[in-house]
Amino acid sequence: MDRLPFPSGAIAAAAFFAGPIFLFWLGLAFYVQFTPGAIAVSPGVFLIIPAALVAMIFGFFLAILPCAIGSMIMVRLSGNPLVRTPVAWLAAGFSLPIAAFWFWSGNGDENLLFALAATGGTCALICRRGADSYQLD
Repeated sequence: MDRLPFPSGAIAAAAFFAGPIFLFWLGLAFYVQFTPGAIAVSPGVFLIIPAALVAMIFGFFLAILPCAIGSMIMVRLSGNPLVRTPVAWLAAGFSLPIAAFWFWSGNGDENLLFALAATGGTCALICRRGADSYQLD
């Protein structure tokens, strides 16, 4: 079976949106942890827009290398049909942040761990979608 092509456009898109995706997951984790009862949205939530624009710039430079390396590894292994599944790419995206936090001291950083793992998984699915959008002969 042929391998998937290298998804360079999807890697750039995943790295570009990694910062805002991280802010979303981190905000959601803190909001769920510290907000009892029903979730009410206030107008202050729109203050996240300037932060997301800044996060796109810095997040791109932090995420481009992990996205490229992870995609390269998954594309090289894509001769196996099981590696082509979204679950495999999601697990690969979760694994790097979780492995990094394996050595972390774990003193109340569960929200950060969740946000990093969810961002890694989301970016991996974006990269997989880019690789999967090509037609194989």
